[in-house]
Order: sequence, then structure tokens, then C-alpha cells
Amino acid sequence: MAEFIPRLNNKGIFTQLDAGGNFVGRTADRGVAEGSKSNIPVARVLLFRNTFRGKEVLLQRRGDKPLWPGLLDASVVETAQMNAQDPWEPEHPRDTAERGLREELGIETIVFDSKSHNDTWEGEDYPMQSFITTYTALYNGPFSPSDEVAEVEWIRVRKLKKEVKTNPDKFTPSLVEFVTNHL
Repeated sequence: MAEFIPRLNNKGIFTQLDAGGNFVGRTADRGVAEGSKSNIPVARVLLFRNTFRGKEVLLQRRGDKPLWPGLLDASVVETAQMNAQDPWEPEHPRDTAERGLREELGIETIVFDSKSHNDTWEGEDYPMQSFITTYTALYNGPFSPSDEVAEVEWIRVRKLKKEVKTNPDKFTPSLVEFVTNHL
């Protein structure tokens, strides 16, 4: 596994992709990334568990994040980092997802479903376009949220779909879009 340069002070290293997901460059300047409408590679993870009440999904409430603080989001949402060994090769989305699980929920190993979902997302109040790879997995094991996660909660998938329709302001816009169109 390659070594990646960590992001500093929420500024990060933004990998820029074209509409097809091909690497075109990177910048450490959020303003440049925002101004260029770059495709920023993001990994999203939705953890599910089966219960007697039906299938549930783990959501996290965003803590002191610069974007959408306090809103409910996917189990993990993580931006790709720069590869220290080869700065022109972005972190693979699966590596980004696994790193996010370790950093945000303390989950060391997981087996993702074989199918992942790719899409782009760009919202009115979000100045960049994200190239999002979504991974899903069944997980009933322990986890320990980091300080950057305000709280986590399991919610039935049926209830989540209803809540997204009736109270979309409780959720990040990208999660609303994903649940509405793909879940």
C-alpha cells in the first residue's frame, strides 16, 4: 500500500479529475479547486446491518467539518489524498474508503460488496464537483468514532428514504441525492 501525504488544517491536496475520472492534476489550494469546478475524488461508504426490524444503515453526524456541520451523512465520506511516492498517481478510491473507515470509525478490516457505484455530484452550495465512488458492506462489528464524528446512528433504510423526502435539511445534499436516486 502506498504512503499518502496527510491533509493539513482541512486544506488538503485536491486531486483533479476530468469528467471521465481521469487524473489531470492536483492542487493544495482549495480556492483553485473550487474555482476550477474540478472533479474531486471522494469515497463514500455505507455500512449496513440486518436486524429483526429490517435492513439498517449507519449514518454519521458531521462534527466541526467546514462543509455542512451537524448534518447526517453516509457512514464515511473521505477525500482522496496525494501519493507521496508518486504525486501524479491519486489514491485509489478503495484505499480512500478503507482509510476513512480506520480514521473516522476505527474499523481496521472490512469486505466491501463487489459492486461499487460511481457518480458525480455538484450542489448549489458546494463549489466543487465530486467524482464519488460509493462502497457498501454488511457490518455488525464494533466501531469507535473519532473526534471528528459528532455521533453515529443506525437507521432503517425504509425510514431513511422517508426522512430524506420529508426532512431533507437534516442530511447532506449529496446523501439526499444518493438515497433518492440509488438506494
